[in-house]
Amino acid sequence: MRIDVYSDISCPWCYLAVRNLRAATAQYGEERIEVLAHPYQIDGENPERPVPVLDFLGRKYGPDRARRMSEKVTAAGAGLGVRFNNEKALAVNTVHAHRLLWMAGREYGWRVRADVEENLFAEWFVHGGNVADAEVLVRCAVAAGVAPARAERLVASDEYLAAVRARITETRVECAAVPVVVFDRSTRIEHYQSSSRYLAALLAAARTDASGSERS
Repeated sequence: MRIDVYSDISCPWCYLAVRNLRAATAQYGEERIEVLAHPYQIDGENPERPVPVLDFLGRKYGPDRARRMSEKVTAAGAGLGVRFNNEKALAVNTVHAHRLLWMAGREYGWRVRADVEENLFAEWFVHGGNVADAEVLVRCAVAAGVAPARAERLVASDEYLAAVRARITETRVECAAVPVVVFDRSTRIEHYQSSSRYLAALLAAARTDASGSERS
């Protein structure tokens, strides 16, 4: 079973959606799936320098809407054991985080990549870390099982930068917003969903494969 996931580290709903998807795949059986992750940037490569998230969102949407957005995702996160700390969070350019994830997925497999992604999300939304900073990127990678020397070499270079930027250009056309999850190249689920919704999609796709019937 192939699962394609489109997400950005800057997206709190992606954080929660990816958590729910991981719970669903664990229940379904991770040995029966392969996850292909696709980089996406909601705001392109903005901001150029770290900016408090609520200030960044306030300039984009207005302070009142930014506050309501923060309160809504914080409440949702509490139900999944994620303690959002948006007052401390920093908005940064996520292209180098995506380079790290690109490398992890290709060289270490999707499970290690998923663990790196979880660490990056936690740095941004819980710990107030700068996920454009080389030291933070290396720490997130090593904690997930990437060799320290490999992580250090990646973040000290422009390795994979052109490929990641090219893929982001494509995904911005393929998706108007994230998160997006596609099961078995056929069932596309947009926006944040519960683990039960993702599990239902997995089971439905598996039944379709088993029956050999034509996909809608």
